[in-house]
Amino acid sequence: MGQAKAREGAVQCVLRLLAYRQRSVKEAQEKLESKGFSPEEIRTAIDHLSRLGYLNDEKFAHALVESRSTGRRWGIRKIAAELISKGIDADTVRQALSGLGHAAEAAAGREAVKKWLKERGVRPPLSSKDFERAMRHLLTRGFQASLALDILSAYRKADTDEVQ
Repeated sequence: MGQAKAREGAVQCVLRLLAYRQRSVKEAQEKLESKGFSPEEIRTAIDHLSRLGYLNDEKFAHALVESRSTGRRWGIRKIAAELISKGIDADTVRQALSGLGHAAEAAAGREAVKKWLKERGVRPPLSSKDFERAMRHLLTRGFQASLALDILSAYRKADTDEVQ
């Protein structure tokens, strides 16, 4: 296969992936490797798509932060771990997460708890056992322990009007 055709094949492969959702450079590279493209073809295709703006780790990171915090109601720690697993460098991760802010993360945590309570039919005030389970739920979703405690403290009070 000629180099131009091979590069075009690699570009088309990545464009098909991007039709579903944004991808990091690492994800695109791994997919091309799994399809058997040479390192030169991969580098050329990645460079070409990056120049055109189709592959951009900064945009990808910001979009993923927004998606995971609002859609999946994840905390900063879990979002950061996913970004790193997708090949996003630490500086870009910090920059993307800086836009989230404490208030937005707290709102995501409150929504995560409300959904968790509703799915399990648990009503405030929480028993010790339900409090521990809700705490574990928030921690596994990537929320810091101090934030999880702040969120759940409202659900331990006898007067539950304020958590509605």
